[in-house]
Amino acid sequence: MNAASDQVRYVVLHHTGHGEDHFDLMYERASGESLTSWRLPNWPARVGDVVESIGDHRRAYLEYEGDVSGNRGRVQRVTHGTMHVAQSHESIQLRAGDWTLALHRATSGAWIIKESNS
Repeated sequence: MNAASDQVRYVVLHHTGHGEDHFDLMYERASGESLTSWRLPNWPARVGDVVESIGDHRRAYLEYEGDVSGNRGRVQRVTHGTMHVAQSHESIQLRAGDWTLALHRATSGAWIIKESNS
């Protein structure tokens, strides 16, 4: 697994009013770059949660709270800061302060939380 050399910024947003309420975990690919983004059913995340990659997002979401364009609900910041990312083809380890998430790709292609301590 390749460890990130630097800490990157992240944010967790509570997203309401667009489908099921959920949480969006977003973090920089590298310092200053676009945000890798995941949809989580819970925050803090739980072992066994299925998470969905939702594509890159604009860096503005690191600071943004409010209505989402296109009538796609609202987002409110739950937590933010810096974290370390270590990634391989089949797993991603995210570590920030007092929490760690380990996402693993299942044979079905879905991503599942295998470890979590929040």
